[in-house]
Amino acid sequence: MSSGHLRTSQICENCGHQVELRFCPNCGQENVETRQSFHYLFTHFIEDFTHYENGFWKAMKYLLYSPVTLTKTYLEGKRKKFVVPVKLFIFINFIFFLLFGVFKVDTKEEVHVKDLEVTNKTNIDNKGANFNFEIDKDNSLYFLQDKIDNLSKKYTKEEIIKKIGEEMYKQLPKALFFYLPIFAFLLWLFHNKKRWWFFEHGIFTFHFFSSLLLLLLLSRIFSFIVMKLHLEALDDFTDLILLVYLLVIFYKSIYQMYLESKWKTFVKGTFLLFLNLFFLGIMLSFLVLLSFILIH
Repeated sequence: MSSGHLRTSQICENCGHQVELRFCPNCGQENVETRQSFHYLFTHFIEDFTHYENGFWKAMKYLLYSPVTLTKTYLEGKRKKFVVPVKLFIFINFIFFLLFGVFKVDTKEEVHVKDLEVTNKTNIDNKGANFNFEIDKDNSLYFLQDKIDNLSKKYTKEEIIKKIGEEMYKQLPKALFFYLPIFAFLLWLFHNKKRWWFFEHGIFTFHFFSSLLLLLLLSRIFSFIVMKLHLEALDDFTDLILLVYLLVIFYKSIYQMYLESKWKTFVKGTFLLFLNLFFLGIMLSFLVLLSFILIH
């Protein structure tokens, strides 16, 4: 572990207490020089994130097949063994949306849309999106028609859809963060409220969604590779495997977390699954509307 140079003064800069060794006994701040080399800054960041050991990489391993192990370890009080759940989720979330756009996969549908865009662009005078709605000006939805008319003057229908998708991609991390407490709340509704606090459902939620994002990212990278190799059939097959695997992770995690019978876990898990799909559908609908409003 890299260490900064100790200060000659033994008075803590943070709280003013006497520091006999390296760390302040009152606030815990390390009594090192504030100004450090870039090497110290870089290594300190890496060590802090990876928990000074290999806790980060161990966490990555469990996220691939057993995120609930991280949750149970944390709730047992072993909170220094792995990366803090919130920090882990934020990092995975950042990496996911960073690399998800880099490893762009052109599916058959996206290729078809691109062909349509090329065809439409050959006729500049017919750029309109052709969304025709008869809405009275006094109607509260008139602003949507006005927005459609303005966009239709500048873009084709395919271009508008593409821009909505791009805007959704920008807003999705915020929407996902907003959805986490909803997922935790549904867990709270379906389980013993005396035995399980909302906090514990929240920790489980952070780890489960970190696992979900990591697996989706790895699937995206794999799809990028097989599509470049023109192995579309293999890509479809792996998508099916991923779906089944995610369902297994979901039911397995709930079973190991709440320690109920397999039958009760299956019933509750199925209700939770459909409720989450319902609320995710609502969230995505709002996200589509918001993305449409934000494009210009």
